[in-house]
Amino acid sequence: MTFLCFYISDMSVIQLCLKQKRALLLIVKGGLMTATNQAQPKMKFSEIFTKNLIIFMIVHFLSDCSNNMITAFINMGAKAAGISAAAIGLAASTYSIAALLMRMPAGNMTTTQKKRLLVIGVIVFRYLTSFLLGTLGMSSSTMFIIFRTINGLGWSIVGVVIPAIEATLLDKRAMGTTYAVYTALSAFAKGMVRSLGVSVYQSSGIVTATIAAGGFALAAILLVNFMNWNDEKLQRIKPKGKKGLFSGVNKNYMGVCFLMGCAVVTWTLNQQFNNVLAQERGIDIATILAITAVISSVWGFAASALCDFIKPKYVLVFTYLVLGIGTIILGRAETYNMFLIGEILCTIGTGYSKIQTLYLYKACAPEERPSVHATSFFVTDIFSLVAGAMVGLFIEKLGYTNAYMVSSVFVLVAAVMIFIGGDKMMAKGQAEAETEA
Repeated sequence: MTFLCFYISDMSVIQLCLKQKRALLLIVKGGLMTATNQAQPKMKFSEIFTKNLIIFMIVHFLSDCSNNMITAFINMGAKAAGISAAAIGLAASTYSIAALLMRMPAGNMTTTQKKRLLVIGVIVFRYLTSFLLGTLGMSSSTMFIIFRTINGLGWSIVGVVIPAIEATLLDKRAMGTTYAVYTALSAFAKGMVRSLGVSVYQSSGIVTATIAAGGFALAAILLVNFMNWNDEKLQRIKPKGKKGLFSGVNKNYMGVCFLMGCAVVTWTLNQQFNNVLAQERGIDIATILAITAVISSVWGFAASALCDFIKPKYVLVFTYLVLGIGTIILGRAETYNMFLIGEILCTIGTGYSKIQTLYLYKACAPEERPSVHATSFFVTDIFSLVAGAMVGLFIEKLGYTNAYMVSSVFVLVAAVMIFIGGDKMMAKGQAEAETEA
C-alpha cells in the first residue's frame, strides 16, 4: 500500500490510498475522517442521446436532405435552361463569397434566447433561396448568378446555426460516437436523396423537384416544435454584447483554426484534380472511386468514434499525415495499383474535417462551441477562396508531379505543428475564454 501525504494547513492532512485500482480519499481535518469513492460513473445511453439531441439530429438530417436534393439537379436545370457554363462557374464563386460573409453573423445569431424561432427561420430562409434559384433563377444567366449568390447566404447560415446549436446538446464524453452515428446515416441518405432529386427532376421538371425538396424542410420545421427549448444546455449560450460583421469571430481559437486551415490547400488539389490526373495518365478512376466510397464511409464512422477513446489531436495528425503521403504518391503514380493506393490514403486523409470539429469542441466550453464552429468555417472559406487558384498555378508552372509534392507540404506542416503545439494553443484559447467570461 502506497500513501501520498501532503499538508493542506497546519491542522489538515490528506492521505491518498491506492489499493486494487480503487482510489480512496482519506481526509483528516480536526480529528475527523471522511471517505469518498472516486470511481467514475458509467455513461448511460439516455444521458448521451437525450430526447432533445435525437430530435435535433433528425431536424438537422431532414434539413440537409432538402438541400442535398436540390443541389443534385440545380446545375442540370441551369444547363437545360440555357444558362452558360461561364455563368454557372461564376455563380459558384459568388456563392462561396456570400457564404464567407455570412459565417460570422450566423455564428453570433446562436446567442439569441429565441432559438426555436431562429432554427425555423434559417431553415425557411435556405429553402426559399433554393426555391427562388430553381424558379426565377432559371430565367437568365444574370438572374442565375444573383439567386445563386443569395442561396449562398442561406446555405451558410444553416451550415453554422444548426450544427452550432446541436453541438451544445452533445455530451463531451461521447461526442465522437455521436458524430460517427450521424455521419454514417447522413452519408447514406445523401446519396439516396440526391438520386431522388435527379429522378424527380428528370420526370417532372425543376419546379416540381424543387417543391418536392421542400417536403423535407417542412418536416424539419414541424419537428422543431417537439423540442424542449428550455433545456439548460441550450440556455448556456448567451449574448456577449459584441456587435458588427465579425462579432461572431472567436479570436481565442483563431490561431489554431488558421493552422488547421492549411490542410484546405491539399484537400482542394485532391478534390479538383485527382480525376483529371487519372484521365491524363490513362487510369480507370471509376473503379477506384467505387472502392474509396466504401472506405470513406467506414473510416468516417471509425475515426469519429475513435476520438472518444484517444485524443482527437492524434487522430487529426494521423489523417493529415496520411493525406500528405497519399498526395505525394498520387503525384508520382503511373500505374493503376499505385494510383489506387494513393487515392485510398487521400480518402482517409480528407476525412479530417469532422476530426477538426471534434478537436475544437472537446477543447472549448459548450457555450463557446457556436462561435468556434463559425470561426473554423470562416477560416476554411478564406483558404478555399485562394486554394483553387493556387493549386491550379502549381500545376501550370510545376507539372502534376511537383505540384502534388508542393501541395502536400501544407498538410504535412499542419500535422507537425498541431502535434507539437496544438494542445498548447487550445489551452491558451481556453484560458483567454475563461478570463473574458
